[in-house]
Amino acid sequence: MRSFWIKLLVLVMLASPALSKEKKASKAVAKEKEGVEKTAVEPFTPSVKFNGLLQFSLQAMNNIWDMKVAHARLRATALVDENTTLALMPEMGPTGFVLLDAYGLRNLGDQCSLQAGQFKPAFGDDRYLTPGQLKRVNYTKMTGFVLPSATNAWDMGVEFKKVGEQVTFQADVIQGAGPNKSADNDTTKDLAGRLEWKDKNIALGCSYYGGTSFGMGFISYQNWLGVHGRYNSEGFDARAEAVWLVNYRSAYFAQAAYRKGDWEPVAWGELGFLGTVQNYQLIGGGINYWPAVKTRIQLNVSLSGVTDFSAPALVVLQAEQIF
Repeated sequence: MRSFWIKLLVLVMLASPALSKEKKASKAVAKEKEGVEKTAVEPFTPSVKFNGLLQFSLQAMNNIWDMKVAHARLRATALVDENTTLALMPEMGPTGFVLLDAYGLRNLGDQCSLQAGQFKPAFGDDRYLTPGQLKRVNYTKMTGFVLPSATNAWDMGVEFKKVGEQVTFQADVIQGAGPNKSADNDTTKDLAGRLEWKDKNIALGCSYYGGTSFGMGFISYQNWLGVHGRYNSEGFDARAEAVWLVNYRSAYFAQAAYRKGDWEPVAWGELGFLGTVQNYQLIGGGINYWPAVKTRIQLNVSLSGVTDFSAPALVVLQAEQIF
């Protein structure tokens, strides 16, 4: 009887490694199958996303109060396939309804893209921001004083964009007629370009725009130049920009803001020149407050004049909701 149990024990000891190896092999096969299932490419599904912005403002100057919807935007972005995006963004503002974004974008690979349709041309810095990205209520005065398409920053055309680790390059060919124009208003096409270098906290850029601007009285080809810089670190945000209409107009802008929690004070200043003669100067200050992540209350006060600050103060209170 004892010999039987000894033989059985020896048999179990000899079989255990084989069973263990078989168990490990079956686990490896199962794991391999699971990996194959996880890495399997799922079929692409087209999708549409919506987001928007609503800004309502109350402003006072010289004891005259005015209420308006500053911006009411709804943006639809459709991902047609892995490399093709369509965008559409109408806006209702103080001047009425206008279609802003209406373009298609194709990813060319290697961080390159090509877009065609109506979009914001690649020039400048402050005018290139969305209203929700501004620290102030309004865009800079230089946007309408120096730059073409003074009433709106959108136009019809084609843009090539290359995004590198630190450098972004954009080149545009556009009509120069402004938004919602299916035909050009002259015989030339406008050109725009923007180059920006970014590090962890610093960004430096330059821009070029060449073309005509009937809204400013030019019927011959003109050249606009711009440079900008930004610094951002631990809630502190500083930026400066200069733009020139060669041999005619120039403007300069600086701004500083500091966000601590839900509060952000901001101050800014501008200067504009016709040739070498000062045309305007402006200083302003305000406070931003976020009662919720996508809700902001802004209060701005600004003073302006030609060579002094004799114009009545402009006070603006604005509520913003992003969705």
